[in-house]
Amino acid sequence: MNRSPLSPGTVEFDADGRPRSPRYGDIYHSGAGAIGQARHVFLGGNGLPERWRQTERFTILETGFGLGVNFLATWAAFRDDPARPRRLHFASVEKHPLPRTELRRALRSSLCGELSDLADSLTGAWPVLMPGLHRIEFDAGRVVLTLGFGDAQALLANWRLQADAIYLDGFAPAANPDMWSASLMRSVSRACAPDATFATWSVAASVRAALAAANFRFERSPGYAEKREMLRGQWAPDARRPRATPIRVTEDRRAIVIGAGLAGCGAAYALARSGWRVDVLERGPAVAAATSAHSAILRPSLARDDSLATRAVRAGYLLALSTLAALRADGYDTGWHPTGVLESVNAEREIAALESVLDRLGIDADFARWVDAERDISGSGLWYPAAGWIDVPRFCRAALDRAGVETRLRCDVRALRRDPSGTLWEAVGAEGSRIDAAPVVVLANALDAPVLMRASGLGARFPDLQAVRGQLTIARRDRHIAWPVHVTCGSGYVVPLDDDHVAVGASYDPGLPQPLLTYESHAENLDRLARLVPAAAGLAKALRGVELDGFVAQRCVASDRLPLIGAWLDASASESVGPGPGALSLPRVPRLPGLECALGYASRGVVWSFLGGRMIAARLSGEPGVVERDIEDALDPARFYVRETRRGTAAPRSSDPADVARGAAG
Repeated sequence: MNRSPLSPGTVEFDADGRPRSPRYGDIYHSGAGAIGQARHVFLGGNGLPERWRQTERFTILETGFGLGVNFLATWAAFRDDPARPRRLHFASVEKHPLPRTELRRALRSSLCGELSDLADSLTGAWPVLMPGLHRIEFDAGRVVLTLGFGDAQALLANWRLQADAIYLDGFAPAANPDMWSASLMRSVSRACAPDATFATWSVAASVRAALAAANFRFERSPGYAEKREMLRGQWAPDARRPRATPIRVTEDRRAIVIGAGLAGCGAAYALARSGWRVDVLERGPAVAAATSAHSAILRPSLARDDSLATRAVRAGYLLALSTLAALRADGYDTGWHPTGVLESVNAEREIAALESVLDRLGIDADFARWVDAERDISGSGLWYPAAGWIDVPRFCRAALDRAGVETRLRCDVRALRRDPSGTLWEAVGAEGSRIDAAPVVVLANALDAPVLMRASGLGARFPDLQAVRGQLTIARRDRHIAWPVHVTCGSGYVVPLDDDHVAVGASYDPGLPQPLLTYESHAENLDRLARLVPAAAGLAKALRGVELDGFVAQRCVASDRLPLIGAWLDASASESVGPGPGALSLPRVPRLPGLECALGYASRGVVWSFLGGRMIAARLSGEPGVVERDIEDALDPARFYVRETRRGTAAPRSSDPADVARGAAG
């Protein structure tokens, strides 16, 4: 999916003080009042709040976020309704989002003091202006706003969601016809739940024709203020066109997460926030005991083509920042250190390429910018001002505590089996006894997952996972050296742990099962220290041969270096699908109901932890997707099988522990 740079919006004010878009030559809302228009047209036109009462969750889709007034009015109605559902999802697209300062100024003018507390919360959580989906939670997760920045048509065609109510908004059809086109209305219809309603202030003939062509039934009703009429109606699905619906598990929201590292804690946190009762089963003696890095860097990445992998990392990074902020606001010690991260770049060719990417993609300076030895930044390179490092065990404990999940340590799950009713997965221990049971199991146990799947008779199609050893070196600071106060990355990284120590790493040793610290890996890390912090080159030389502290663990890496996030395929059912071009696509892959994967997090465990958990929880709960569909597909565990089936090479793969340890990469 090609990406165009975002073009942020701007606001002017007309003679009556109403906010106006100079780009489209139209006002943002009725002169009779923004909140009044939102309540009459969009809430009233969709029968809200009555329609959302006694439901588990309710999802609204809006076609133009603008100033966010419709969202604020809906949030206020939800907050004030004692019969509200457990969770409100508000999904909205905006091609020209306003910068935070512009949004705050326009809202102050539009709201006239009303809902100012909610407006402050919105502007305080306003995301960086980057293309894609941005998920923000309010009211302890009861209200979830997912903003899609970019072209509405492209976003809706690439977004998995089912909306119960539609707000069709935007500038007038004469000023911005793309927002009312027949093709966009068809995309909106594909995002509708079977009983979805809609409302809009426009009654233009072109709008009515586009709605009718997309199977919307509608009627005219009294409009707001100077608008004599408005439209309201319902989507009438075409029985001749079957629709694929997201997996929904609503009757028994219990889940088992196997593994209490970054992957497991991220999944448990997200599921609990979506209303699930979660048990975490961990083989080791402590939470995050086997994670591959106790001090993990949280940063995004950039690529010339804004590739799928880059977009996925960006989505996880932004989700991580918002989740860490929410945990801190709730009083939890997350071990988060927002020092900023400098990606050191020296080669002139690389420097020119990165500067070109920043300019061509219109990267927000709050996200990334080029620096050249600025104040408090040691060296030149790509600067990520909001990035930093995280103490992994502290974060994992905070996530589990906030989620309120039960964590059982030294709990060794040897196999999975279906219970006699066929509705539950049973986690089985060494003696064949049942440890726990639930309709959903999330495999978040890294390199133990293939072994468990093989023991359960479910691993015939398990993709290759490679064990890659990583060693971290802890060095004592020399007080005479001007150490960077931020994380420095390049071919390795240096993390300022405290006033006395830095962490340097990490080695990358495929196929090396050595669980102990080695002088060779320490030497590699000291070379990294000398390159990334030239002032410490002398110290790095002096430390060679000295016994140093550190940490060793095995990364779990898939053959294409992307994680495995999503529903696991049913190997026995997929045997009937023949090979050949076009024989199989991801939506057609048979899945084992309730068996999920969160594996292969490799060197970006923090990023994938936040993203993977939210992706799994959203799909199982029938919530709007947290990333675009093409990113979901790129991370789907069944992607390897689909590729091989199309090539005619699909065959059972070994999940023998010895093969996994050797890293049998495809």
